[in-house]
Amino acid sequence: MRNKIGQLRGVELLTEKDYEQMRQNCDPKYIAKKYRISSLIHLVLFVVGQAIFWSIGTDSIAEMKHYLTCSLRSLPPLSEV
Repeated sequence: MRNKIGQLRGVELLTEKDYEQMRQNCDPKYIAKKYRISSLIHLVLFVVGQAIFWSIGTDSIAEMKHYLTCSLRSLPPLSEV
């Protein structure tokens, strides 16, 4: 936005730091790293949340294990999917 306004006014509104951030946002390695970090954070929060819900909803670890193994057996083989 500041780039367009600066072009219209004929004034430089962006700093070198702004240009560096713009270059960085076009770099595929930087974008991949950013997505990788946010994906890992999401995975950790999801696993922690699932563990909390399983501990609230079940009486023991054996019951959790039974739920997991039974639900995995009911899935169709990958060749049928």
